[in-house]
Amino acid sequence: MMTREVLNVKEYFSDEVKNHYYVVWELIETNTDESEDSFTEEIVKVIYETSESGSLIPMYSFIVEKPGHIEDLLTRVREECKFIFKQNNTRVEQENALTL
Repeated sequence: MMTREVLNVKEYFSDEVKNHYYVVWELIETNTDESEDSFTEEIVKVIYETSESGSLIPMYSFIVEKPGHIEDLLTRVREECKFIFKQNNTRVEQENALTL
């Protein structure tokens, strides 16, 4: 059996994304029963909240390839997920967001 534990979480772009969208970084530790060894990984997720008290739905997940260096990945999130940001609100991007 494999277990995963979230060790740390940090939110990014909180003032820049539209309501109900979140960009979070997570540090996760994974353990398996077969071994006493564990490993950690860093993941950046784009999450959508269906309503004020609704479920959180993961939309995108990116693995940080160089631990501790997420700047390039945050730039990638800005490029690939433009529609979640307040300032990039074009008609085409609105329509694309509705199809998710």
